[in-house]
Amino acid sequence: MSRLIDVCASSTRIAGDGPVLAALGLLVVVVALLPTPAGAAQAAGSVRVEVWVWQHAANAGEIRVGARPADGSWPAPEVLPLALDDGMSSSGRYRYGDIAIEVEWRVGSAPLTVQVRIWQHVEDERDIHISARGSLGSWRTLGTVPLALDAATGSSAYRVGGVTIAAPLPKGETGAPLRYRFDPAGDATEPGSYAFLTTPIAGEITAYEGLRRDAATLRVNAAAADGSSSESLFGAVEAGHLIEWFHARDCFVRYRVTSVAETATDASYLEFGVRPETYVFQGCQSGSLPTDGTTAAFSAAPEMPLTHLGGTSLIPAALAAPEPSGANLAACATDGAVQNPAAQPGLVRDCAVLLDALDTLLGDGGRANWSAERPIAEWSGVEVEGAPPRVVELWALSGGPRFAGRLPPVIGRLSALSVLDLSGEEVAGEVPPAL
Repeated sequence: MSRLIDVCASSTRIAGDGPVLAALGLLVVVVALLPTPAGAAQAAGSVRVEVWVWQHAANAGEIRVGARPADGSWPAPEVLPLALDDGMSSSGRYRYGDIAIEVEWRVGSAPLTVQVRIWQHVEDERDIHISARGSLGSWRTLGTVPLALDAATGSSAYRVGGVTIAAPLPKGETGAPLRYRFDPAGDATEPGSYAFLTTPIAGEITAYEGLRRDAATLRVNAAAADGSSSESLFGAVEAGHLIEWFHARDCFVRYRVTSVAETATDASYLEFGVRPETYVFQGCQSGSLPTDGTTAAFSAAPEMPLTHLGGTSLIPAALAAPEPSGANLAACATDGAVQNPAAQPGLVRDCAVLLDALDTLLGDGGRANWSAERPIAEWSGVEVEGAPPRVVELWALSGGPRFAGRLPPVIGRLSALSVLDLSGEEVAGEVPPAL
């Protein structure tokens, strides 16, 4: 069994499981942590961080270190080599090495820096001690403690062990994101559960693909998986704010809040109207969302800068706009908007994108003659050119459509668009990143 040292309140050993980690060309399997005792709850303004150490069984001088949020999943972990050449203990019996590790504890926030010092006995190299702290914390919280490298793994090549520390957050940060379990029934009436539904509220979403394509309503239970009140995160959310569903660094969706439902004070869940705005799906599994108790993290803020998507570490598809709806794809291919749709799939997609965007673009008082029954070449404000033909211009000048709403993210799917002219129109919102 693995042992972690939990120092959120005091240095207390607990037995339990740890992460599943592919590293160093090995599959290192450490069983999941036991729930934190109530008396060792995370301090306000701090994040629980696991620090793990690997020692090569045949070469005891080969040490590697990694870290992650204790309530998160390993996001493409970077396990770093550590040379124990920074100094010696005053007795001369231990050598040590120092390393600083950045931990992405919440999408949208600057990484935490965790400082680690590993000590190794010069004669008995299997004798390992550890010191660790958040860069804003104190070395005295944990002190220097023995580290038992006895976690159960899937390989005998490395000995593995770890500690858990409470890393203080920068001023203004309030703590780790709240986590919830997926409810396939769509009710979110069980504590710690969440659900997404389609519009109108007619059916629950159970597949990953639906989260970025069809989600229009989010329900979160009044309590998160750890028992925290959902009000602490969602109580200040207003229409126009952002909410993010986060499974891993390469699997999350950012939603724009369209409405906040009024609920009774004793209601079991909170409800928000949402529309998918930006997503990263490189790491998402296909098929249904897991119902095995796996949790997803939620974050909310009035705005989130694009750097919260991971900066240059993500491929350009990270900024992809939502896919056009299946219903409008079918309508554009069958109702006459696109002639010979089998030979013009790009124009079919452009047609579906514009129909998806229409209501949002029009807002209150807008007008346009766009319809799946009318050839797209006759749509006002839409210029179709090229071979094969694509939508290359969208404008709202004299004689064209009138837009009075918002510029929706799905417009970013007009991959051949070269001119977007909304001069004089009362259109709100930002140009989608994909454009």
